[in-house]
Amino acid sequence: MLVYQGCASKSVCDHPINTSALLYISLSKDIFCCQGMLCNKPYGSFFCNCYTPDIPGHCTNGFVQCYSQYSACASILTSNLNGNNLSTFNMDCIVVQMCNTSVSINYGQGSMTKVTQCCSSDLCNIEAVTGNASAPLNGLACCAGVDGTCSQVVNCSGMEDHCFTSVAGQTIYKGCTSRSICENPGNANLLQISLGEQIACCQGFLCNSPGDTLICNSCFSPFSWDQCVNNINQCDSKSTSCASVVKINLNWYNPTEFQRSCESPENCNMSASVDFGYGSKTWISQCCDTHLCNSENGLCHSKCKHMLPYYNELPLPHLDTLDFRSACLLQDVQLINQEDMNLHLHL
Repeated sequence: MLVYQGCASKSVCDHPINTSALLYISLSKDIFCCQGMLCNKPYGSFFCNCYTPDIPGHCTNGFVQCYSQYSACASILTSNLNGNNLSTFNMDCIVVQMCNTSVSINYGQGSMTKVTQCCSSDLCNIEAVTGNASAPLNGLACCAGVDGTCSQVVNCSGMEDHCFTSVAGQTIYKGCTSRSICENPGNANLLQISLGEQIACCQGFLCNSPGDTLICNSCFSPFSWDQCVNNINQCDSKSTSCASVVKINLNWYNPTEFQRSCESPENCNMSASVDFGYGSKTWISQCCDTHLCNSENGLCHSKCKHMLPYYNELPLPHLDTLDFRSACLLQDVQLINQEDMNLHLHL
């Protein structure tokens, strides 16, 4: 049995038999007509505006019928800043529990954000989502990764106002997140991320670092600080300071080294230099004891600029003392061969 549903003129409603012959369709005399948005829909059904470009065939003429627990209409703005800076807009049915939420997370794969706005009447989701899914950096930085360490540091953006740690099976998530996920980790499901049932959130620079571990910048360059590209290093228990170190070798081999790293206290904030006729060798270190504090490029830019072959032509071996090298050295060392000599000259 065919059941026709659709739009009709008043004349069809008043005289279905006569007009059906003119229109070449078979209508019965028992016709029901009404006026109002979707007034002829099946009892208990619910319809929303639909736009889901990632799900072909889901929408029919821009509409979708909602079933079961999907009892609200939603406008959804999603942003994935993983290098593609991709934002998408969808309209669809949604479960009430996910309504009117704004969630954001970044665990080292780029910031992912979703903003949903809901309503509860047929085809009500016609308004554009208000809010900014792709927001600027907010100044907070957190440890990030999926192995429980601080293998990288991410800068938080927009509504990501907390650092977090969450254990999900063998995966230990760390990163930035929004308050809405801190209050309910299940909200991360909106972003297709399954966090553990428990989540630890905090506010403050790298506040989710593992235990009392210090996090330092780490880099190496034989040229200059400007070419010393920072990575992140999680220090061991013996390295309680972050250091910037300049090694100056005024000979023909490896003349200058610029380095940032974790460092033990005994090697901190010191200047050491020696010259016994094969070229001057100098170590200068500057240390600090807070996360990522060794980021400045100032060390040795002025104090020892005149010593660096990077800035001047390489000088011949000399015995002129530097301002912090004020003693002469006498040490009995038995050198067996040139290889042994090179070993003793390496600082």
